Amino acid sequence: MRQAYFDIKVVSPLARSYVSRSQPSIYRDAEKSKMREYKARIIQVEHGDFTPLVFTTTGGMGPQSERALKKLTEQIAARRELPDSVVAGWLRCRFSFALLRTSLICLRGTRTKKMVKKANVELAVHEAHIVY
Repeated sequence: MRQAYFDIKVVSPLARSYVSRSQPSIYRDAEKSKMREYKARIIQVEHGDFTPLVFTTTGGMGPQSERALKKLTEQIAARRELPDSVVAGWLRCRFSFALLRTSLICLRGTRTKKMVKKANVELAVHEAHIVY
């Protein structure tokens, strides 16, 4: 029963500094840099666990992000009695829109504060016409 801390980093594999590198090396370096910045403090001061979530602008995910998504998928699927594939697709969509929303806020700023409602996976799956 420890607190989990996450920090997100989005990298562009098409940037000049990354063009000559493979995607696994880009993910590895991005995860290592986040670990250097935050892991020691979170473990020693906050007594929690830290996981860097690394995404690319082309839709890729780092290894630790995939593990975190898989664990979250399993827990939500078991609790809601839904197939893992449906929950994983729903979570990937939520992550994508959350990242897009934060990018837009960074670019144009926020106008109002919106409270996020409790997610209804069943309703989202039904409205998206996902068949399982």
